[in-house]
Amino acid sequence: MYLAEIDQQDILEPAAPIRAAIDEEGLDELADSIAEIGLRQPPQVVRRGEKYEIICGHRRLLATRKLGMPKVQCLVADGESEDTVLAGRVHENIIRRDITPVEEAAFYAELMEKYRDVDRVCAVTHRSRAVVESRLLLLTGDPDVLRSLNAGEISLAVASELNMEKDTRKRKWFLESAVNNGSTMRQVNAWRRSYFDMDLD
Repeated sequence: MYLAEIDQQDILEPAAPIRAAIDEEGLDELADSIAEIGLRQPPQVVRRGEKYEIICGHRRLLATRKLGMPKVQCLVADGESEDTVLAGRVHENIIRRDITPVEEAAFYAELMEKYRDVDRVCAVTHRSRAVVESRLLLLTGDPDVLRSLNAGEISLAVASELNMEKDTRKRKWFLESAVNNGSTMRQVNAWRRSYFDMDLD
């Protein structure tokens, strides 16, 4: 790995970005910080022919572009395997909590299409099987629960608890209550046990 100053036009966007959306306000703040104190942590890239693909530091790269910087100093991963590149991207986005659980779930689903094996996905991303499987289950659960989680209306723990409720009517009622009241996973669990025999019609 080595440092190199690279033209912006030669740096490609991530081939498989993990983050679905970029917070523009946060990006503006990052750009202001770089303008004031400089780029303290260079983005990491990997060679793609005559170009370079961003691995880590996508937001930092976008911030330098906002500032109109024609070149940016980057760490170049030389001779790294695809799995190593992927692991770096996972660390940058997931370990640092820069993405939502729904984006994380979608990323694991994409890896499942590639590797066809949960254990392989776990090995590449350095995440436990429990974490990977719990995120993947979100995608097969209630779409309304998924939308509320993605919107930040409920927590991951609440979403997982809601998806354990098999009765559609009860799950819908519990979801509405959780969104309106900011309920915790324990509260939702208590509802599920208390209303086990309740008819919500």
